[in-house]
Amino acid sequence: MFQTVCLTKLANALPLWSSNDATVHGIAQSALWTKLWQLHVNPDCLVLALFIDNSPALLLPLEVIKQKQQIIARFAGGSHANCNFPVLFPALASQITAEHISALITCLKEARPDIALLSLTRQMENWLGFSNPLLSLRHQLNPNPALTASLPNSFDLVLERSNASRKRKKHRQHARRYDEAGAWRIYTAVTPEENIAAYDAFYAMKSQRFANQGIANSFTGDALTGFFRDLFAAPENDDARQYRLHVLEVADKPRAVIGCSYWQSPETVSASIKRGLTVEFGAFADDDLVTASPGDFLFYEAIIKAIDEGLDYFSFGIGEEKYKRDWCDIEQPLYDSHIALTFGGRLSATFNQLRSGLVYRIKTNRHLWPLVKKLRQKLR
Repeated sequence: MFQTVCLTKLANALPLWSSNDATVHGIAQSALWTKLWQLHVNPDCLVLALFIDNSPALLLPLEVIKQKQQIIARFAGGSHANCNFPVLFPALASQITAEHISALITCLKEARPDIALLSLTRQMENWLGFSNPLLSLRHQLNPNPALTASLPNSFDLVLERSNASRKRKKHRQHARRYDEAGAWRIYTAVTPEENIAAYDAFYAMKSQRFANQGIANSFTGDALTGFFRDLFAAPENDDARQYRLHVLEVADKPRAVIGCSYWQSPETVSASIKRGLTVEFGAFADDDLVTASPGDFLFYEAIIKAIDEGLDYFSFGIGEEKYKRDWCDIEQPLYDSHIALTFGGRLSATFNQLRSGLVYRIKTNRHLWPLVKKLRQKLR
């Protein structure tokens, strides 16, 4: 016996995250993320819930937006929600079927007939030992993979994946430059004041970088600033420290900041717990020390710290970049689903599918993609 419910009042949905055994979910599908996104960015959030035998089995937190004259439901967070995965309750996860997912879609259509399209992008196929039941829906590859470094006990083994001696040499050279500039330190923001200051430093660096490149700033706006400030400084974050900001400071000035989310697999009898982190965003200062590569320096030290803390994985998140490939040995494909809920939504679903397929073909063409990137830089 199963039941599907559309919870339009988030206050009724939030207790479900902790109502049963430990949940498995994507970073942007946590209770804290969902609550703060509704509070700061978009009040129109809802949660689709699947119950099996009167117990929660799956939660799907969504936000509803207006885009090109159509009402669309998507993962709360928009472009900031990456490596997405629904909230699963491990004890019932294996019982979820395609019929259950279809019933969830029907539930959404009945509760919100104004929604034309359900857009579930950048989804993981598997996460922490569980399969994604949403991929029973029609889906296609996202143009960008997620890149991750597995972490053995030795940092030297990670370095050996690419240019180990060159990395060590550059790291020593840059450390000397920082010492000459007035000493350096790397710290993790702890207090609300430290977290706010660290995020504001990141925002200033990122804004400058985007402006120099002629790219629209995806972090701009008071609503997003309030969301990210609270995400890292929230009292609920104190114990688990799920979201943390790491800062490289040289001569008492922040020179690089990365925002990371921490996760671990649920405790089971059959498998040991796996722990890791995902880099959600990062930026470095374009100042007198930019040639000392503060961003690369912070990643180097952050990976060492992750190994020291006993983490099993260090994920650089979504996006193809050379510096990520230099560290990573795992490529995780991501998937998009565009589900039309109305006749008008069919055109949008078809357009999104065609566009995503075209971008994928361009980005995976080793001859065409470099040319497109050069052209894009010239146009900027």
